[in-house]
Amino acid sequence: MTAPSGPGRVGVSEGLIAAMSLVPEPVVVTDLGQRIVYVNRHFTALTGYVPDEVLGRNRGLLDGPGTDRVAVAHALHAVAHGDTCGIKTLSYRKGGARFWDALTLAPVTDGRGAVTHVVGLHHDVTEHVEAQQRAVRLLEEAGRQRASSRSLFDVAHSLNRQTSIPALAQAVADAVPGLCTGD
Repeated sequence: MTAPSGPGRVGVSEGLIAAMSLVPEPVVVTDLGQRIVYVNRHFTALTGYVPDEVLGRNRGLLDGPGTDRVAVAHALHAVAHGDTCGIKTLSYRKGGARFWDALTLAPVTDGRGAVTHVVGLHHDVTEHVEAQQRAVRLLEEAGRQRASSRSLFDVAHSLNRQTSIPALAQAVADAVPGLCTGD
């Protein structure tokens, strides 16, 4: 049975509407043409789009310059063939602000097993991804500092072995490029 059009839905069964309205995460349902036929209030809270702005529009309205279009295409292909899949990509809110989106796509099938709709569950993982990125930068910096410390150790060790001023100057000169580049 198809629900009449109303806030947040277009041509979606009452059972699917009832189930999706209970999900405490942002939900979008599309038809096989990737047109949005339902969004819940959590979707609106995450993206800034109200139902009237998105119903009937292509699901790609959340895509932008940083969106991994290849991953999205693979995910859409998989779900069209009946598989559930998840990706992490950059998505964009109504005002253009980006967020890291852990998106799970799942097929909705009819009584014959044919895919009729796609349910997308969005999860904003921006804080997690940015924390991972900060950790990587800190590890890289620690590696550079470790390399610089090693170069300083090598200079000190060479200084201990040198007895003449020219040899001492050459040891320092040899070490300076390593200190400047972090090698």
